[in-house]
Amino acid sequence: YLFWPLVVLLSSRRALVVLSLSLIAGAVLVRAAFLAMGLDVFTFTLCRMDTLAVGSLLAVVFTSPSHWRTVVQWTRRLVLPIGGVAFGSFFILSGTGHPALQAVKYTLFAGLCAAVLVLALSPGKFNPAPRVFDNPLLRSMGKTSYAMYVFHPFIFGQVLGRLYQSNWSPLQGRLWPSIIGEFMVAVGLTILVSRVSWIFFEQPILRLKNRFCYESPQAVVERTKAISCCLPSPATPLTN
Repeated sequence: YLFWPLVVLLSSRRALVVLSLSLIAGAVLVRAAFLAMGLDVFTFTLCRMDTLAVGSLLAVVFTSPSHWRTVVQWTRRLVLPIGGVAFGSFFILSGTGHPALQAVKYTLFAGLCAAVLVLALSPGKFNPAPRVFDNPLLRSMGKTSYAMYVFHPFIFGQVLGRLYQSNWSPLQGRLWPSIIGEFMVAVGLTILVSRVSWIFFEQPILRLKNRFCYESPQAVVERTKAISCCLPSPATPLTN
């Protein structure tokens, strides 16, 4: 997070594509090597660079209308196979500590999330993703999603087990009611804290970005129109 903006600033679009693809492949290899040595792969930065690189790759491709159209076409072909492999391997092998799953699962789910993002930006007759993700509630939560990611471990850590174990709890000793109650409380607090963070911390900082303009407003409008022309209209049936 600290050095990637500098990498983007100093690299051409082509170099960023090559670097992103290299990081995706490299992360899988690093995880495989760590697993062979009996080391944990969940938190080490180089083991998780593929997710950052997938996002970077999408951002670069989105600026090229012709490349973006190709990505959309291939995404429609591959989203179901990728989803099937990702979820199938997760439900079959989850909890087994299988080295193959540990080596590739982060890349699979990063690819699946990227595919969902591509579909959300690609209207089509048989593609419900744009309508689903245009929901006001989801759009609002999208603004606070990073804060939810940051705060939820601390909140869940404090909440889970309280209703089940505490003497003051009406759900003490009742396993499933307490699990459901604790989950709802933890989710609610996570949403609340992330919203407070957005209002008083993130949003004021984001307002500062208007002071740094890297291209003219007219250039942004023209590029957006060019990309929109490459996307199918909502009435266009999907053939792939």
